[in-house]
Amino acid sequence: KYKNPVKIYYTGENLIPDFNLCDYGIGFSYLDLGDRYLRYPNFALIPDQFGKLLKHKSFTIEDIQKKEFFCNFIYSNSQADPARDQFFHLLSNYKEVMSPGKHLNNTSMDIGGRFTEDWMYTKLEFQSKFKFSIAFENSSSPGYTTEKLMHSYITNTIPIYWGNPEVAKDFNPNSLINCHEFKTFDEVVERVKEIDQNDEL
Repeated sequence: KYKNPVKIYYTGENLIPDFNLCDYGIGFSYLDLGDRYLRYPNFALIPDQFGKLLKHKSFTIEDIQKKEFFCNFIYSNSQADPARDQFFHLLSNYKEVMSPGKHLNNTSMDIGGRFTEDWMYTKLEFQSKFKFSIAFENSSSPGYTTEKLMHSYITNTIPIYWGNPEVAKDFNPNSLINCHEFKTFDEVVERVKEIDQNDEL
């Protein structure tokens, strides 16, 4: 519509701006293009939750012992990288992983409608009842970390994370089970078992 406009590209998905088509870009990737690019992961767009993420918190054995359930898997998108479903089924062989979302649903527990006003908060309330959360992105790429990991932290669950292989640039590597540090998902499951059976860990 405009002659020679300034074009600003923004994405909330795992996409890299094409700077042949835009003047400025905002996204997930770790790019060094001076003032032409801003890395702004979408979880930072939710101010109240992001504020909770930044607060120091303790995670005690008593907190763990109050957890009602083992692990959650909350997804509606069935078109994600197959790694997500593969891990869900693998961990489910050890203990029940509760999936209240549309994808791989195995429980009648209600977390609210996907786009209702309070959906994200009813989801967080549900998630807080668990010891572990499967926090897998839709796809894997350096820098691509969404609200899934943040939600694990602010609900005091232990994240089992896959997606951004460089996630330790943003988050304490000792505070999550990073699938990218293991050769296979079988090794990840063994680590989850080890932590699940030892409250000190």
